[in-house]
Amino acid sequence: GEDCPVDRVSWHDAVDYANALSAREGLPPCYGEDHEFVGLDCGGYRLPTEAEWEAAARAGTQTALHSGDLTYSQCDDPVDPNLDRVGWYCTNAGGARHPVAQKEPNAWGLYDMHGNVFEWVTDRYATPMRASVDPVGPSAADAVSEARVYRGGSYDATPARARSAHRANLDPDFRWAEFGFRVARTAPD
Repeated sequence: GEDCPVDRVSWHDAVDYANALSAREGLPPCYGEDHEFVGLDCGGYRLPTEAEWEAAARAGTQTALHSGDLTYSQCDDPVDPNLDRVGWYCTNAGGARHPVAQKEPNAWGLYDMHGNVFEWVTDRYATPMRASVDPVGPSAADAVSEARVYRGGSYDATPARARSAHRANLDPDFRWAEFGFRVARTAPD
């Protein structure tokens, strides 16, 4: 439906969409023909970096979720009170994605940062995440592989995977029902 998050998209699909949206609005693309990120100073739409995504999810908090800490971590546990307020996950979603903005937003007004669908970010995967020294992630030469990072939990994921700090990676061609994205833009000077 129109109010549900986009899903079943690969990382490549997401960056192609960001470039198409940029072109439609007369903005420069943020990804080259080879899907390489041109950098934070691009004027168009892009996926958030991993560091940006985590900062947005936390919205100034230091707890597991922007709504507090987790009480439970598995799908067969009772509904987690802090996660239930802000996200759809395996215990409360009934195995399906839900329309956006049905749960409480974070302090910055962002909805569904902790569940509903996993969200692709721009970064290649490297361990550990070095956001404080590498806010745009590793280069192709420094990455573990071509794998791309996704964040945020999903309607079918455990509470532990919805934490602000949880990160995982998959091949950029991977496409599954639980995967979506959100776009970002660097604020003009």
